[in-house]
Amino acid sequence: MVKVLISLINFNGNKDTLECLNSLNEVEVKDFELNVVIIDNASKEVFQTDLRYENFKLKIIKSDKNLGFSGGHNLGVKYGLENGMDYFVILNNDVTLDKNILLELLKTFAKEN
Repeated sequence: MVKVLISLINFNGNKDTLECLNSLNEVEVKDFELNVVIIDNASKEVFQTDLRYENFKLKIIKSDKNLGFSGGHNLGVKYGLENGMDYFVILNNDVTLDKNILLELLKTFAKEN
C-alpha cells in the first residue's frame, strides 16, 4: 500500500493547526495510507491534541528550538524516510484541503510514472 506523509509546522499556531487537521480528517483516503507529522517548532504553547482522527495516523515531533520552515520540515521528511513513506506533502499549518486533493495528486503521479 502506498504511504503518504503530510508534514506540518506548528509555531504558536495551535488554532490553525487544529483547523488543518480537521480538514485532513475529511480528505478522501482510498488505496493509500495517510500519515501526518506535526513538527512543533519550539512554540511557547506546546501543541497537543486529544482528538482522534479516523483518516490518518498522527505523529507529533517536538523541537527544542525553532528550526524555521525548511529545518522543521527536514525533521518531518527524515521521519517519513525512516518510516517508509512513498510520497511527501509539505504544508503550512494554515491550509485547509479539499477532500479530493490527495486522490487527484496520486492519480497525477501514477500517470507520470
